[in-house]
Amino acid sequence: MLLVVGLAVGVAASAGVVAALTGSSSEDDAETAAEAEVDEVPLGGEPSGSEEPEAKPELEPSPEAPTPEPAADYDAQELAERFGDAVWQVEAEGCDAVFTGTAFAVSETQLVTNWHVTSVTATPTLRSRDGQQQMDATVVGWSVDPDVALLEVDAPLDLYLDWMDADELAFGQSLVALGYPAPDGEFTVTPATIMSFQTDGGRREAIRADGLLDKGNSGGPALTSSGQVAGVATEMEFTGGFQLIPLIYTHDHLRDELASIEDDAAGVEVDCAQAGLLPELPEDWEAWTPPEPEDQPWGYGDDAELDALWDACAEGDWVACDDLYWRSAVGSEYEAFGGSCGEQAAAYGICEWVMDDAYGAPDVPPSTQPAGQAHTYGDDSELDALWDACADADWAACDQLWAVSPFDSEYEQFGATCGQRDEPSYGACWRRDQGS
Repeated sequence: MLLVVGLAVGVAASAGVVAALTGSSSEDDAETAAEAEVDEVPLGGEPSGSEEPEAKPELEPSPEAPTPEPAADYDAQELAERFGDAVWQVEAEGCDAVFTGTAFAVSETQLVTNWHVTSVTATPTLRSRDGQQQMDATVVGWSVDPDVALLEVDAPLDLYLDWMDADELAFGQSLVALGYPAPDGEFTVTPATIMSFQTDGGRREAIRADGLLDKGNSGGPALTSSGQVAGVATEMEFTGGFQLIPLIYTHDHLRDELASIEDDAAGVEVDCAQAGLLPELPEDWEAWTPPEPEDQPWGYGDDAELDALWDACAEGDWVACDDLYWRSAVGSEYEAFGGSCGEQAAAYGICEWVMDDAYGAPDVPPSTQPAGQAHTYGDDSELDALWDACADADWAACDQLWAVSPFDSEYEQFGATCGQRDEPSYGACWRRDQGS
């Protein structure tokens, strides 16, 4: 399931520019901006300096106001530079756990994130993009369904973002997700494209996109090219194949709940039994089926570069498998081959981790590998340690347990099912947990 700029140097100058960046505007701002464009003309015709003023000429009719410039159209890098400082990393510690995610400012003192990001505490910590600022936030309120939380800070924020009406979005439109994904939690810019919308009675509640979002993106904004927030990166949806589709909740879906939270301002109570769990998708949301390809490379032989990755993947190059998975069309044979690590394991783009222990899976003695020698809990101390960690919801440990256990053993089954919590995910527990 899902799934995710204080003012930047060079941004600011006129009140009109500041208003556009902060998501506030007025007719006065527009007039100020227009005046700034012609500030070389002395106001009222008065010259500068100490000389005696000359007789004022007769006033001529004012020139027509300049035609407004078209809406901004920033590329991914420009969006990050102009609006990135409105996007903060969230660290939530409580219930014997630490969760990280993303939040973004929507006013001078308020930020939006997901409930599941901060569900372990009512006082998460915020860190700025450059790491130079840290502040405590208070959860004004939250909702499990829809998965959203409103945070508040004491110090005024320099930059905040404006929402985009979901009706103004379009199929195929480019978005850019800003956030702090795992494993490093570094500020990341992720391009994405709108593939479809989840609707209810004509209202667009969520965006399905093709961006490579990851744990840590949850709660972060997906921006349009003008810098407006199209939605909140929240979770991942399984399509029934190998693809995990990011779901980005729109303001249309969250607006009423956010307004209710702000009106009530009742604070929150942490429930450690539920904290950190990702809510189920609404029952009335229909599973999405990827569209049939239109002039897209679909299977072996359609694209030389994808064929080369397929060949390398078939030879055990797990990085090539992952590249093939992420570069291929949704639902294609290329995607299926890469996502299955060359038809060896359903790893959903993490073959390098699952198949090659590239992320630090413990070395398991060769004597434990043959089926029958290390079969169930108690047979091997290292596998037992992974089992215990998996039982405690360490999803990476579940994936590692599945990857290094003997075939068809209880160890393998326990890891594959994320500690008997789910249908077998075969090394993708951490993605199913999403966190985003």
